[in-house]
Amino acid sequence: MTPRLLSMVVLVLVAHLALTEAAVRVWGIQASGLEGDPTGPPDPYVKVWCGSSFGGMTEFYRDTHRPSWNAEFHFSNCKANDVLKLEVWDKDLNLDDHLGTCTTQIFKENKYCYWRVLDVLHVSRCIHLHPVALRPLAHSSGLKCLTSLLALDIGFEENKDNGTATAAFLLLGLPSLRQVALDNAGQACTMVCKHEFGPTEGFTSKERVASLQELWTRRIQGGDGEEDSFSLEEKLVKSVDLGKSRADGVRSDKGSQETTVKLGICEIQSVSLDSLDAVGQLCPDLHSVSLNCHDDDDSGDDEGSGFRQTTLLTKGLATWSGQLRCLSLQFPGPLSELVTPLQVTGSSLISLTLEGVQADGHLPFLDLNSACPKLTSLTVHIDPPRSNQEEEEDDEDLNLPCLPDLRSLTLNFFLDERQLKPVLCWRSLRGPLWALLRGAPQLQKLSLIATPFRLDPVFWLVLDHNSKPLNALDQPLLRCLRHVNLKCSDVTMETMARLVNTCHRLSTLDLSGCWSMPLSNITKLQGKASRRRHKLQIIWTRNSGVTVFTNMAIYYIPCAQPQ
Repeated sequence: MTPRLLSMVVLVLVAHLALTEAAVRVWGIQASGLEGDPTGPPDPYVKVWCGSSFGGMTEFYRDTHRPSWNAEFHFSNCKANDVLKLEVWDKDLNLDDHLGTCTTQIFKENKYCYWRVLDVLHVSRCIHLHPVALRPLAHSSGLKCLTSLLALDIGFEENKDNGTATAAFLLLGLPSLRQVALDNAGQACTMVCKHEFGPTEGFTSKERVASLQELWTRRIQGGDGEEDSFSLEEKLVKSVDLGKSRADGVRSDKGSQETTVKLGICEIQSVSLDSLDAVGQLCPDLHSVSLNCHDDDDSGDDEGSGFRQTTLLTKGLATWSGQLRCLSLQFPGPLSELVTPLQVTGSSLISLTLEGVQADGHLPFLDLNSACPKLTSLTVHIDPPRSNQEEEEDDEDLNLPCLPDLRSLTLNFFLDERQLKPVLCWRSLRGPLWALLRGAPQLQKLSLIATPFRLDPVFWLVLDHNSKPLNALDQPLLRCLRHVNLKCSDVTMETMARLVNTCHRLSTLDLSGCWSMPLSNITKLQGKASRRRHKLQIIWTRNSGVTVFTNMAIYYIPCAQPQ
């Protein structure tokens, strides 16, 4: 078998120092498709050079075809046209094997230097990076292969006007983008749809780079980002025609095709509710969206605001009905107001995350399960109900909907820091939770944090009850469960002992803050776990620290004491 290197992604940031020299930082090194000896996967590591300067090497990882290293390499005196070289080696006992080499040439453009084959750029939370510093990316002919740009929390919100304009430049100037995470991505889509390019003309004139109007024209004509091939006369005729069509208010089918930009983006994060319509126009092929429904201009009319949010959300999500696979919503209203939007787009979802929603009974949970039958991951961060929600008798005997493909379930209930334990006020959720656990034989990760009801009845129903929820598969229960997190929940030793005995693959059990489980119970539980074939780690907290139990040892980690 011939060792080979299929692909490598390296992030390179070059800060301009002088006309002939630059400082180069190399980080985020990844590789895929590595093949080593016939006996098994390689133990890869990387050596890095810039020109004649050797920057060092990464650590080696054992038995992996797709390594990712955290090492950084700095070259302070690289020159234009220097060759950046990365060699991948397989660590052996005797002589290391050379798996492959990746090289590229550093070049200078617009006072910045970039790597021509860069296809992934992740600069999120770089607090000293100004949004304007990213604009040259849109004008570099060597970066047209950039497919993923993640730049959240770098100052777009603090510099809203600059951030929106920068995001618009990046969306129009990088035709290969498929994954985008920009704080002002939604507002940038609105700017492009409304053709509001005037405020950016000063910057483009000063820097002598292509304007938003020129980038927009190239995309309209189906250009790939290369040098504009249109003559000045053609540009003027095009501009006059577009201005006339907007003034007349006429948009024929042909005109609509000529004047509407379609981006190839498939995943987008940090979209506001008011910009959802514009995102739908520019990005018709989305399959993953992260949406913030908080309304900064809320006038205080809760009922009117809730209806407006639901209407906008339903209309916006309908654009991707039947194709959306991953949806993340920050929604400050009742869970019941999300039922209609999810019924529109939930049939194709496999991952759903809801943050900030408010509990208003158990029926919306049942409607959610019915609207999203294909979910493999469900995460809900929710405020518990403000009034007591009593359970309905024999709720578990009903044909409650379930999620048969579910592999990850997280229900995280808000708990004030001043509360030692949650108020047990939502017993009516027992039935829907039973249906989720009983009807998900492939469940691998379960997190029930600060639950406002006792968990013992739920687990006993799952383990002992013969009934099955609607469309549940006839397979063993909880046999795939590997990770369980029950922080700050009411659960007893007897229930946990049964869970440990039933879930043979269980590897992590977090009982931090479970007030019904004293240290003596944790010790007994660990004694039972020590007889298992698979290693089990039990995490438990008390006021002075965290105790971690494994099959082999007990570790105590002290917490910082308050001043």
